[in-house]
Amino acid sequence: MFIRNRADKLYAALVYSALGADVCGMCVDGRWVMRERRPISQINKKG
Repeated sequence: MFIRNRADKLYAALVYSALGADVCGMCVDGRWVMRERRPISQINKKG
């Protein structure tokens, strides 16, 4: 699920922050991974 609207992105960030999830770990190349949580180490290897 990809979020395009900035308001939706902000809302998602707030939701994940409330859930205690790492928002930075969920944003991959500008695309937000809603169901899958990936370690930052894997993202750094890809990026």
